[in-house]
Amino acid sequence: MPADFAEHATESLEALACIYRISKTTARTWRTQLGVTVKRGAPSGNNNALRNPGPRKKGADDPKDIRTCLNCTAENCRGRCAKVH
Repeated sequence: MPADFAEHATESLEALACIYRISKTTARTWRTQLGVTVKRGAPSGNNNALRNPGPRKKGADDPKDIRTCLNCTAENCRGRCAKVH
C-alpha cells in the first residue's frame, strides 16, 4: 500500500484504481486495512440522494389490485393499469 493512500482513501474506487493503477478490489482491501469506511449510495447533490420516499400510496398492493393485475389480458404490461391505479 502506498504511503499517501490514506489521504485519498475516501475517493471513489474508480478514482483510486486510476491513481494507483490497481483494481477496485485491491482499493477496497486497502480501505479495509486502514479502517476507512465510505458511505454507500448516491452522492449528496444527486437526485437519488434527495428523494424522499414518503408514505406508501393508499391501497397499494391490496388483494383486489393484485387480483386485477394477475387477471389482466393486456399483451404488454406497462406497470400502471387504469383499472388498478
